Amino acid sequence: MKKLSNWLLLAVGLFFIAFGVGLIIRADMGVLPTTCLPFAVSRISGITVGEAVILFNGALILGQIFVLRKNYELFRLFQIVICLVFGYITDFVLFLLKDLNVSGNLIRWTVFLTGVLISAVGVSLEVISETATLATEGFVIAVSRTFPIRFGTMKIIFDVFLVLVSLIISWIFLHSIEGIGEGTILSAVLLGFLSKHIIALYQCCFDRRKEKKNGLS
Repeated sequence: MKKLSNWLLLAVGLFFIAFGVGLIIRADMGVLPTTCLPFAVSRISGITVGEAVILFNGALILGQIFVLRKNYELFRLFQIVICLVFGYITDFVLFLLKDLNVSGNLIRWTVFLTGVLISAVGVSLEVISETATLATEGFVIAVSRTFPIRFGTMKIIFDVFLVLVSLIISWIFLHSIEGIGEGTILSAVLLGFLSKHIIALYQCCFDRRKEKKNGLS
């Protein structure tokens, strides 16, 4: 069992990811690849983004069960709790940001980049907590474990697939492109880059603290 502090770290990470997603949505420059499909479904069906996120993650949990089958570990079902919490936090954040003024390119870029940075911090906390992951990452991990595809490669394939599906259903049902723009590609690149370096910085600080502690002992 993980320590309570690990789970609290995960909770903080989820809030950061949701807050970052909210800022990126409000910037209106294109959402994260993993948010494209829920965002499009929200626009088409009229349900909230958070509710669409819950449905999307629920489908990915079922997808993990189908892919892994007898190798599916029961602890992965905790993702149900995570997706519910994340979905409702997302709606709460969007409610808080509903009056945010994003007029002008400078403000939009500032809000967008701030959202990406905050999301990257959240993803890093999720990884550092070593507890559980969102169903999006869980599905990619499941596929990469089942088939001879590296996680990084599968992540790119999955993101591209989500963007293409979002484009298609947006065009069919809304006759317009919703939630996809220059920010979609940029956020995908920046999120991975920033998360990687934040985690590396944490590990460096942790190793130094451990060495210092061992030296004193």
